[in-house]
Amino acid sequence: LHFSLSSNWRVNAYLPYLMPLISSPSMWYHQHVIGHHVYTNISNKDPDLAHAPQLMREHESIRWKKSHLNQKCLSRVLLVWSIAVGLGLQILNDVRALKKLSYNNVVAYDKPSKMQMAAHIAGRIIYILFAFAWPFALF
Repeated sequence: LHFSLSSNWRVNAYLPYLMPLISSPSMWYHQHVIGHHVYTNISNKDPDLAHAPQLMREHESIRWKKSHLNQKCLSRVLLVWSIAVGLGLQILNDVRALKKLSYNNVVAYDKPSKMQMAAHIAGRIIYILFAFAWPFALF
């Protein structure tokens, strides 16, 4: 299995709900399981190829820009991914995907029900509180 944590599909299905650090469970399912696993490294179909094309060129299908010149520098990679995971993958991609009903303009999905939307928003609020507000309240 492609870098899965378990050979049991149930474990892999429930893990995003226990550790929603990289992405919300709903977005993870659509982006990674449906989009990336089905279309691995196929340009204009694999959503993993264009997480931050303005900052990093991760596939030849992304047009080269001058900003890609130093992308292999470790400090730049750490900077891009620290911002991408905390803000981009968690918040901005969720908002954009829910607005367009598509993840990275590649993986389409149905409009969530009111209950699904409420659970999704509650999960994102909890994430924001634990990731951003709680550390500042402690220190």
